[in-house]
Amino acid sequence: MMNKRTGFYKSLISALFIYSSLSFAQSTKNGVNDEITQKISKYKKLEIAIPNAFEAQAEFAPLCLVTTTFKKMGIVIIPIFMPLIRSTKEAQKGSAALTYSPSFTFLGKPRDMFIAKGLVITHHSFLSEAMHLYSKENTVLSKNWFSHNQIGIIRNMLSVERSESTPYLPGNIRQFPSILPAFRSLLKNRVDVVIASELYAKHAIEVLKQDRVLILPKRKILIGEVSYYISFSEQYFGVNNAKLLADKYNEGFVDLTKTERNNCKKL
Repeated sequence: MMNKRTGFYKSLISALFIYSSLSFAQSTKNGVNDEITQKISKYKKLEIAIPNAFEAQAEFAPLCLVTTTFKKMGIVIIPIFMPLIRSTKEAQKGSAALTYSPSFTFLGKPRDMFIAKGLVITHHSFLSEAMHLYSKENTVLSKNWFSHNQIGIIRNMLSVERSESTPYLPGNIRQFPSILPAFRSLLKNRVDVVIASELYAKHAIEVLKQDRVLILPKRKILIGEVSYYISFSEQYFGVNNAKLLADKYNEGFVDLTKTERNNCKKL
C-alpha cells in the first residue's frame, strides 16, 4: 500500500515539475515576444534607400509583398530613390534604415552575393529576374565577347569590392554609376554591350525613348539572374536590433497569407 502511495506521489511530483517547467518556458517565450514587440513598436516609419531603376515600379507586386510584410510589423516604409551603390552606402552609414541587396547567379556558376559590411540581409528574395546582354541592332558580337567587345556594367558593391582587390579591371570593361549613362554610352557606340537586368533595361529604355535603337528580345542574350533582398542597417538600428528586426521580417514574409499574396499579384 505504501509503495503505491509513494509511486503516486512521485508521479504527481513529476507531473507538477513538468507543468511548472512548461509554464516557465511559455512565460519566458511570452516575455521575449513582448520585448521584441516593444522594440519593434518604436519604429513606425522607416526610410528605405532604393535604386533608381525601381522608381517606375514602386507599386508592383514584389514590392507589395515587402510593404505588406512591414505593415504587419506595424511599420510604414518610405522609399528614397538614388543610384544603386549610393543606396547601399546610405544604409551602411545609417542615413537610411533599409535598402535592397542584390545577389547574382551567372549561368554555370554558383550564386555570388556580396554581403556589405554593416548590413543584415534577410533570407527571402522578394524579386528574381533575368540578366541579359543588351546591344544595338548592328552590333556584331564575337564568340569571345567577354574579352573582345567593349562591355558596360552597373557599378555595385560587388564590383567595387572586386575592383578594389584587383585594381585593374580588363580594359574592355567600363563601370557606370547607374543604368542611364551605361545605355547612353551604348547608343553613342562607346560600349558594344551592356549587362543589365530586365528591370534596369526597361527603366533605361523608357527614360531614353530609344526602343527602336536598342535590340529587342530576339537579340537579348541570357547570362544569368539577379535576386533582391531587404537589408537592415546596423548603424541605424544597432547590431542586435538589426538582427532582431531581420528575423521578424523573415517570419512575416514567410507567413504572408495566400490572400495577401494574391492581392499583391493584382497590381
